[in-house]
Amino acid sequence: MIPETTDSEKCEVKSKTGNKGIVDIVKKINKLDELPEKKFKRIATITMGLCRADLYMPTHVFNTADVIGKGHNEIIFHIEDGKNTLYFSYDVIAEIGKHGLSKLKSPEFVEKNVKEAEEKGRELWMYAEFIDAHQLKYMKTEELLEHYNKLFIEIQKMFGYFNVSQPSISYAIEEDIKHLMEKQKIDGETQFNILTIMLKPDEITLLEEEEKDLLKIALKIKDDRKLVDSKLIKFFSQPEEIVLRELFYSAKNIYDMLKAHQNKYDFLACSENFDVFDLKYYVKRLQDIVKRSEHEIYRQIAETSPDKERIKKEREYLSKKYNLSEELVHIIGVARIYSHQRMMIRLFWSKGIHVWGKMLREFARRINISEVDIQYYTREEINNYFAMKQNENKNEKEKVSLTELEERKKPCIYAIFDRQKSVLFKGEEAKLIYDKYLKDEINDKTILKGTIANKGIKVGKVKLLAHGENMVTQIYEMEKGDILVTGNTRPDMMLALEKASAVVTDEGGICSHAAIVSRELGIPCIIGTVRATKLFKDGDIIEVDANNGVIKKIG
Repeated sequence: MIPETTDSEKCEVKSKTGNKGIVDIVKKINKLDELPEKKFKRIATITMGLCRADLYMPTHVFNTADVIGKGHNEIIFHIEDGKNTLYFSYDVIAEIGKHGLSKLKSPEFVEKNVKEAEEKGRELWMYAEFIDAHQLKYMKTEELLEHYNKLFIEIQKMFGYFNVSQPSISYAIEEDIKHLMEKQKIDGETQFNILTIMLKPDEITLLEEEEKDLLKIALKIKDDRKLVDSKLIKFFSQPEEIVLRELFYSAKNIYDMLKAHQNKYDFLACSENFDVFDLKYYVKRLQDIVKRSEHEIYRQIAETSPDKERIKKEREYLSKKYNLSEELVHIIGVARIYSHQRMMIRLFWSKGIHVWGKMLREFARRINISEVDIQYYTREEINNYFAMKQNENKNEKEKVSLTELEERKKPCIYAIFDRQKSVLFKGEEAKLIYDKYLKDEINDKTILKGTIANKGIKVGKVKLLAHGENMVTQIYEMEKGDILVTGNTRPDMMLALEKASAVVTDEGGICSHAAIVSRELGIPCIIGTVRATKLFKDGDIIEVDANNGVIKKIG
């Protein structure tokens, strides 16, 4: 059976009302007027079907509460076409934002929380590497389940720390910064300039480490006489498959370096799915890098490590010039620290998700279902299936029926209400909840507004990067100069961001990944549009006016 530490049992322990509220909701579901009057905000979209919602949903309720003392009461996932769209209720967003902000006002809490998050992250990383060192197909089922359940819980703990910097609290931080700046009578243009400098990262992440290592491989390539003599640029202008074949036979040392690079960093593609970066992905990046001079490559290597002393002096100069209050400097520092922590935790959990995905695929093999179908099993159902097998009871009722799995692939709702046990709604019940709480009417289909993350104006062709589809393939298809439109940007999108002439996202704030990277790359960026991925499609010609926070469809 599923261990005692599961989140479903946490629900039962922490709930004061047991499951009565859920029963009442299920009974009332066909009476639309009797549903609780709440408004919900679309927060994020993730992939991998029901299994991913089952992993993440309790973290916003319980693991977040373990970290800051308060979690969400209600949370809804709308699941359709392999995508999970997350919704929070507006009232709880405000409540958690206020509570989280009060915690982050304390320097002692921030210092303790950052230290704990890094320690937990490294523990998760090491445990994931330990599991990954085994050949799962030869592992006994009992041992596989034990590791699966523990990894599941460790990822959830990590996500509790991630949630400290996520929408409810990050919105509150940004509003507090704005309020404190207005209190000091700092105008909007100056606010933007101050934040551009004050929020500049001063810590290196694994993404920068990966980029630096790939640049070093490019230098080795430029130093390899065989490749230089064979007209390097022409050699690397060939299709990726041919480049790899030629490297294998003509420059095996370079091929081995590239293979080692892939083995170290390929998991960065799986922050939201089963994808990994293949060798062709790295060759495609090298094809651009080797065109640069050695001097340029050395400069880029140096720039991957921030100049902490220079950045510190810039911050001190601005603080004195505008007489920024101690409270304002602290909360801007908190925004910067948690922006880095959010990226660090995302990389830690990407490692965990990479291994978790491998375990799911192994369970699919043992249950004799597809890799897609296993994504619509809950953790409890996986445990129950193998518990029945161990009891030598081959009762097929413990194997989720194909009919049920197909129902789950259609629009359905997975939700927690009143901090109780997760409930799955399908069919008409799911439609009623969706229409009541989540349906979003789009009126103007040509103009969209959002928050300015980095200024500038660009006109270009839309490349929509959709979560729930193979991200590596989508990035391959993107052309230099396209305007990147997506739900939110993630570590696996760095090549796409480097190709983009501008970025537009549904989600995010001034400290989001998209905001930070766009400032570093110097490209226009508008975030928090809510519905850009619904409004625009591949090939649309749009104008991104990031001076005014407006996106227009012009062709």
